[in-house]
Amino acid sequence: MRSPLIAAGLLLWLACLATWAFVWTVSRQQAIAIATTFGAFFVAGKLAAIPFGYLQHLPPLVIGLIVLVPDVGAIFVAYPLTRGGIRVLGRWSGSIRRLHANAVRAAHRREGFVARYGGLGVFVLALLPVGFYSPLVVSAIGQLAGLSARRVIVPVVAGMCVMTTFWVVVLGYGFTAVSRLNPRLPFVISLGLLLLFVGIDVVRRLRGRRKGAPREADVEEPGAPSRPPSP
Repeated sequence: MRSPLIAAGLLLWLACLATWAFVWTVSRQQAIAIATTFGAFFVAGKLAAIPFGYLQHLPPLVIGLIVLVPDVGAIFVAYPLTRGGIRVLGRWSGSIRRLHANAVRAAHRREGFVARYGGLGVFVLALLPVGFYSPLVVSAIGQLAGLSARRVIVPVVAGMCVMTTFWVVVLGYGFTAVSRLNPRLPFVISLGLLLLFVGIDVVRRLRGRRKGAPREADVEEPGAPSRPPSP
């Protein structure tokens, strides 16, 4: 199932690019709005991108697809890399090593939802608010806990769909409410959220560099024999 997952993820990305190219031929203004909304999503995440899309008068369905479909493609591509590729990539990337270490630690917690409820536990983790576990970490937790690909991918994607719908609806109502108070407020709030999440990401990366990411030798797989701490 690993090769089909990667192929499906790449096809989703290609479909997104082809759709954007078609929109460009029809309306360059809409294509630019889509591209900038995706840029906000790529740089600062979902909660910054959704208001940014509303600010540019994109329909809620389009905004939801912008922040959902590329993310689902990333899950499909990254899932087969959890055990093998992440270890290799972690030799050059501290962020990848931290992601892998966080997933291993979570898989070690046998009292957690994943250990008790399997796919249902993965779905619950995928519903947690932004800042707890990203979908990539949730999928890694499920795989490291020994669940099959179907019991990981389906709950993660379902959780992403539910939360994307929730945030698109809630932020849409909020966007409409604040625009009635002051037409400039939506722009100020959208820009503020974008800068806030970029700032949070920068601070998180700086802290990670100061503390130092765990080395590959210090990360143990669930069920592996314990080793003495590295000097």
